Amino acid sequence: MAKSGTAKKPIIVRVQSEEKAAYVTEVCQENNWIFVLGMEPDKPENLSDLDASRNESSRSFSSRQRLQITVRA
Repeated sequence: MAKSGTAKKPIIVRVQSEEKAAYVTEVCQENNWIFVLGMEPDKPENLSDLDASRNESSRSFSSRQRLQITVRA
């Protein structure tokens, strides 16, 4: 399965404000993630893909960090 934030599986988000759109854009650019952003003030926000990608990213970092600690011990 393709990793989130790639061309095959872009992060898809819906926001209600320009401020939230700027925040999402900043986070995705910092992580080099490909994303599709829709600004629809009359619909509920959907940040689930972004949240999942951030969790996935922090999990993989934690796994690498634990591995390094294990190797040193």
